[in-house]
Amino acid sequence: MGGLMIKNTSLAMGLAAVLTLLAGCGSGEENPAPDGSTITINPASTKWTTVKDDACAIGYASVDDLYIITVEDSAGNPLNNVKLTLFLDLAAGSTSITPVMELYDNGSLVTSPYTTKTEASGTKAVTVRMWYGCSLAYKGSLHAYSGSIYGSAPLEVEAIDAP
Repeated sequence: MGGLMIKNTSLAMGLAAVLTLLAGCGSGEENPAPDGSTITINPASTKWTTVKDDACAIGYASVDDLYIITVEDSAGNPLNNVKLTLFLDLAAGSTSITPVMELYDNGSLVTSPYTTKTEASGTKAVTVRMWYGCSLAYKGSLHAYSGSIYGSAPLEVEAIDAP
């Protein structure tokens, strides 16, 4: 007699469900955006310009910017409950404090990379805190991934000579 024969229908259905769940294990993705989708970040970029203060007489300050990340399918429909991985990346520049960029979700500081999901509207709102002052200047990016879909927004703090 070869093969496995299960006479109990409930047991067979339960086993099928378990095998289906196990087949999805190890992929590391929970509801990623399907191929052909888009991720947009608004604002698309941010640049803050400050006056150089090499003596650091004024000190450091920060500014918080709200970013809306939108995930849509190929037809432009919003995708809710889609897994997103967000992170901040410091590209180049001089820094005298760390971190110079921080990621917040609902007012709470989160560790980058940060995993979250889109809301019913197909969006996710996060805040990026950027530090400036004392001639601090740098470039970086906010990145958003879901499966093979990617979006980013460049961030910059520039320190210029006083006019």
